[in-house]
Amino acid sequence: MVNLFAYRSKEQNGLINRDDKLEKDNLEYVRQALRGSELIIVGWGRDADGKAKYRDALDSVKRELLPFKDRVKCFRDKKGNVNCHLSVGYSDEWS
Repeated sequence: MVNLFAYRSKEQNGLINRDDKLEKDNLEYVRQALRGSELIIVGWGRDADGKAKYRDALDSVKRELLPFKDRVKCFRDKKGNVNCHLSVGYSDEWS
């Protein structure tokens, strides 16, 4: 299990001072995990795709996932939202 971002916070202001170098280091951990995995489950906040500040990181990870697309899965909630992150709480209504 790896995180897309090196830093996590329930509050957006907790991410203000994050270090971009650590984000680049984190991407290497993501690469290592992808190479060694039979099943890859991705998840990020439902609104992350629409936010410019996350776009570069998400685009980067999506490119990294392409060679593994046959092993990549994500969660979908009952409303059809995809890429639900487990930090919001798993539901038996997810598929």
